[in-house]
Amino acid sequence: MIAGPPGTVVLLATALAVAGCSRATFTDADLAALRQSAERTVVYVWSPHMPLSVDGYEEIAAAAAEHELALVPLLFSESDRDVAVREAARVGIPRDGLREVDSDELRSRNALVHAPTMIVFDERGVSPALPGYRNAEGYADFIREFLER
Repeated sequence: MIAGPPGTVVLLATALAVAGCSRATFTDADLAALRQSAERTVVYVWSPHMPLSVDGYEEIAAAAAEHELALVPLLFSESDRDVAVREAARVGIPRDGLREVDSDELRSRNALVHAPTMIVFDERGVSPALPGYRNAEGYADFIREFLER
């Protein structure tokens, strides 16, 4: 632990995360492992600089849960780390949702064309990227159409 202002104590891990010292990434190897798990998954790329992207996390989480898909939130590359940590905490994005996209495959699939962008993976393939904010119903409709193909 490190000392904060008088009368407070700050956990070192929290201080490092807020200071931006930890810049975990999500790579092609991570994506390959995810796909090998054969679990149906939604990758949701968000940016702390796009308010609807942050607020959309709750919407995509509801849609993914409705269809029993795993949800993998990922941070848009080159996002401000301090802002990302604050925004993730505000809306409940888990710690692994602070991993930055560093995957050539996700780039080639247009995951970074906008924030938010979602891509669905299942045992039969990969959806096209869906850029832009939707409410839970809009995300669920896209997921349903992909899964029923």
